[in-house]
Amino acid sequence: PHAEQHLQELARMPGFLPVLANLASSPQFDAYPGTRQLAAVVLKQQIKKRWTQDSSSFEPPAASEEDRQQVRTVLPAGLAD
Repeated sequence: PHAEQHLQELARMPGFLPVLANLASSPQFDAYPGTRQLAAVVLKQQIKKRWTQDSSSFEPPAASEEDRQQVRTVLPAGLAD
């Protein structure tokens, strides 16, 4: 439970979504596929919760426009690798 609580605290911090996107899509983590997979799963969950206040599963705080733009930039590039 302690690790999960810590993760929930981190999820509320600015910059968390771009960090997850970088972890999930970075080829430098190819040697750690479990880490990349976990980052992708948590990123998906956090996007559902924090991307927009219009979502039925929204939990504050909302992701900043800066964080959303960074995720939009990182993911397509990472998927191409």
